[in-house]
Amino acid sequence: MLIHPSPQSDCTVVRLAGHIDLAATADVRRALLKVMAEQPVAVVGDLRGVSSIDRACADVFPTAWRESGGWPGVSLSLCCPSPRVRDRLRAEGTTRFVAVHDDVSSAVGAARAVPPYVSRTTPLRFDPRAARDARTFARATFQRWGVEENLDDALLLVSEMVSNSVCHGAPPVRLTLRLQEGLLRIAVNDAGQGRPRPHLSAVTPERLINGVLIVESGRGLSLIEMVSTAWGVSEYTVGPGKTVWCELRRSAHSVTTSR
Repeated sequence: MLIHPSPQSDCTVVRLAGHIDLAATADVRRALLKVMAEQPVAVVGDLRGVSSIDRACADVFPTAWRESGGWPGVSLSLCCPSPRVRDRLRAEGTTRFVAVHDDVSSAVGAARAVPPYVSRTTPLRFDPRAARDARTFARATFQRWGVEENLDDALLLVSEMVSNSVCHGAPPVRLTLRLQEGLLRIAVNDAGQGRPRPHLSAVTPERLINGVLIVESGRGLSLIEMVSTAWGVSEYTVGPGKTVWCELRRSAHSVTTSR
């Protein structure tokens, strides 16, 4: 099984070649998850070089797509299957979850034909100043995008997520902000091992003093859980690292395409 990722602007095409059996499935899954962890707009699996897929192995594509949920918004589609491979994908139910296109250009075009979004990413230093730098970057980004609704909550989440990565993760640390279809998405990547879990004790308003969060160690994820619409953690499948993400829902009319 040959696997070759090829970035194309904001999308990544992963070319597969050979026979997908149980042994190859693990390699395909790891490759897809590694590419999706880089947070492109979309990943397209080019199957023109795939000669055949064993029964049940076609599930590797929807499985990888579900596991990539650590960063919402990265879509996965397939293209260029032979009639034999297309029949296998259909028989195993893969096409119910992952779109299949006739060629690469159609797949990339469909991935880009989504409601408009804006996204910005910045690397952060691995020290206590990272949270301050992240807030500065986030505030400037939100002002550029015209974000006023939930601004304080969004900045609080940015600060807490970055602080958690610096306290409990490992460098490098990266912050990504995305605004799309009424959702403000915040993600922090770091190379630390382990899956963070919220402390059982909830964060109370008494820990907010003059708008500044005062929390005890281990309470940060409880705050994220309380303030955000949704949140989650996705561990890297190749090498140590994870993405902690959350969402804040906004009014649809507030979405802007300014960059």
